[in-house]
Amino acid sequence: MENNDFDQFLQEYPQNIDNGQWLSSSILHLAAILYDLNKKTAQAELDEARTIVSYLDMIKDGKRMAVSEAEKRAMVDTGNAKHLMQNSNEAVQEMIQAIKKRLEVLSWDWRNQGRIQ
Repeated sequence: MENNDFDQFLQEYPQNIDNGQWLSSSILHLAAILYDLNKKTAQAELDEARTIVSYLDMIKDGKRMAVSEAEKRAMVDTGNAKHLMQNSNEAVQEMIQAIKKRLEVLSWDWRNQGRIQ
């Protein structure tokens, strides 16, 4: 699953906000996107940690690099990928929660159709 899958979902969402079946299947689709993001986040964390360790192992002018400096350089070297993945992960989780709430509202409407005039 790629970011463009999530973008496509966001484009389709407004037209299907009252379609319970589409919303239910979308949760499964978003869960697959979330699973993929979790794998990519773990890989990005590993890449960043490896980069930090490589900076810490370097000795320049008889000194080792400070941990904070190594972390900053690693973040730049990896393109801040870990944090971008974490932000994407949070966005997908929020969308899943929003769909759950929408399904609850649709369910309540469906159950109470005959009572509300």
